[in-house]
Amino acid sequence: MSDEKISAMPAATDPLTGSELVPLLQGGANVQDTVANLTAGRAVAGLSFTGNSFQVTSGGVLTESTTSRTLSATDNGKIIYCTAATAVTITTLVGLGAGFSCVIIQ
Repeated sequence: MSDEKISAMPAATDPLTGSELVPLLQGGANVQDTVANLTAGRAVAGLSFTGNSFQVTSGGVLTESTTSRTLSATDNGKIIYCTAATAVTITTLVGLGAGFSCVIIQ
């Protein structure tokens, strides 16, 4: 690794493959790990919006292919992408809790 400041480095090219090495400071020691290991088991949501269209660019988006879905507490903070070609019925349950929110895209 060079002595170059992070702020002076060029931006990474998209999309990341997961095999890229990332420098880290762990327990006072300089170490490295891959992007894939840093994001393993974590929801990493990503959408890119252009005008009235969007493209799913990474994991973390729940895909709903049926024409109905009942929201549950585990949907809190999630993005639900509905792919059915016809109308989708979304049902909310009583007791989802104060502050519950999710994004629904069709």
